[in-house]
Amino acid sequence: MSNREKIFVILMAAAVLYGAYAFLFSSPPRSEFQDLDKRLVELKGLVTSIAGTLKKEEPELQNVSVVIARASAGWDKDPFLEVESPEKAETAVQGPRVAAGGLGLVYSGYLEAGDKRLAVINGLGYEVGEKVGSVGHVITSISPTQVVLEIKGTAKVILPMEEPAY
Repeated sequence: MSNREKIFVILMAAAVLYGAYAFLFSSPPRSEFQDLDKRLVELKGLVTSIAGTLKKEEPELQNVSVVIARASAGWDKDPFLEVESPEKAETAVQGPRVAAGGLGLVYSGYLEAGDKRLAVINGLGYEVGEKVGSVGHVITSISPTQVVLEIKGTAKVILPMEEPAY
């Protein structure tokens, strides 16, 4: 064995012996466990003082509960949805119109990234000019509130946005 190998073996043996000594004979510090009862008493005092403060401020907390109840209730309008004016949307669609209810299509999502607009219809994303489903209705325009479909080049269908109920 060369001198280099002997040095590595001696250092390794020293490290193993030190690790065994530290693992077997050293004890955890006592300071963590000595003040445990004192800390527990302090914690109980803090909890009782907070509970007393909450009882004194009960009328203010009732206002908070009203705000929380109103926030968790269903919203009539989505505050983050940009809505076009109805007059603008009506003038954009020309020609005969067909009711959208019988088609079985649900417009449930809108995504705009740069100059691309995507409509989520029946769980799938579509762009302007794509055919929807197997019937072949073509999307002519997409807006945050509605999608306009063209049926076989003649009639137009307006699919309004249907927000999911939570």
